[in-house]
Amino acid sequence: MKNYIKLVNFEVNRIIKLYIGLLIITTISQFIGFFWKTTTYLSQAENMIKHGGMSQTTFIEQYGPFNMFEIIHTLWFVGPIALGVAAVMIYIFLIWYRDWLGKNTFIYRLLMLPTSRVNVLLAKATTIMLGVFGLVAFQYILLIVQSAALKWRIPKAFRIDLTIPEIINNQEYLMIIMPKTFTQFVLNYGAGITFLFICFTVILFERSFRIKGAIAGILYALISSSLFALPFLILIWLEKDVYPSEAILILVGIGAVVLSSSVGLNSYLIKRKVTV
Repeated sequence: MKNYIKLVNFEVNRIIKLYIGLLIITTISQFIGFFWKTTTYLSQAENMIKHGGMSQTTFIEQYGPFNMFEIIHTLWFVGPIALGVAAVMIYIFLIWYRDWLGKNTFIYRLLMLPTSRVNVLLAKATTIMLGVFGLVAFQYILLIVQSAALKWRIPKAFRIDLTIPEIINNQEYLMIIMPKTFTQFVLNYGAGITFLFICFTVILFERSFRIKGAIAGILYALISSSLFALPFLILIWLEKDVYPSEAILILVGIGAVVLSSSVGLNSYLIKRKVTV
């Protein structure tokens, strides 16, 4: 356990500067969007009411009150989230390949440390998941800050105050990363962890057997992904309905099988097939 924690700490330190940079970009971008949208709305209200002779009531009826949805639908808000997703996807591969492709081929020293190679595997997976949860938690904090700033920025008569759950539950991409129920949390992030280990399997197959391994890894990923759809295709073919609770049990069962097989394959490959 001690060696595993040290490896996690090591992996986190290797990416911390880029990670902080991503958080800064997210903050700056979303607050640019925040001030742009609120300033535009306030300027419009001032022009129509003070200079256009429109009453406050008429303006609100015609243009609507301001709320957080006006902000979270902008590219300034969505863009950094998409950038974070892309960064995680890239880093899933980079966390391995930079060790092999660097000047000093660092993977040789990493795999010869006096600890189980499985710890190296788990440390890399843990680092990525910590990064994901960190980004989600940071986005949640930004939502709270922006929601509070909106009350300061827009007069009460011109706005609708929304709770954080109301904001999240009315936007699909936020519901995915911030599920409102524990069951949905397990499903969403369980699928994410399974996807992570499937990607690791593809990488380690390729590192173990090169071109043949890459082909085998891709085939494994395709088969694993198709397993999630297969039971539902069979039920459709048999013309049988599935209750939501039954569908969840099917997905959890398949996910557990795919995840356990992926972890097992990863452990076998890194211990037995990846050479230094």
